[in-house]
Amino acid sequence: KNPPSLPRPRRRPARSRPPAAAMETLGMGAAAVAAATGGVGAGLFSYNRGNYMFDQKSHYARFTAGLNMAIAQTNMYKADIEQLTELTVSRQDTYHGIAAMGLTILTAIYCPGRVGLHTPPPPGWLMGLEFVNIAGCYMFLGLTLWLAMHASMRADTAATHMLTRFVRLPIPTQGMMDKAR
Repeated sequence: KNPPSLPRPRRRPARSRPPAAAMETLGMGAAAVAAATGGVGAGLFSYNRGNYMFDQKSHYARFTAGLNMAIAQTNMYKADIEQLTELTVSRQDTYHGIAAMGLTILTAIYCPGRVGLHTPPPPGWLMGLEFVNIAGCYMFLGLTLWLAMHASMRADTAATHMLTRFVRLPIPTQGMMDKAR
């Protein structure tokens, strides 16, 4: 069997060409349409460019305002840490001074070897109890001095650690700066 035959393509009828006058009016109409489209496009571009430029100024202003707020917040964190540290350091310095005065007074009592210099001395067993109590006070006041110094220095060290490690200025990355343009 023969394969089915394909339909033959139809021939198009020949078109007549428009006269030269018609071509000239079409050309002028197309030029007018092109000019109008160009004018509208330029107007829209300049209108949109104005909005774009205004938005870019606002965009950067928003970025810098947010960055300034983050810097102010960081400064508040730093001030809070410094105030808390100063509270601890000043309190420990006060304890240190009081303990040093107590040690000075106990030394003035302990050095003569007896309590009543202008009166008859108390019995020996009472003086022994007094000197044991004064020695215990020396021990606790020495511990107070050491702990007050340690707490004061530890608070300063902790403040330095927090200020240098945890509370940093918000420095924008290059990506953030590129988005802000």
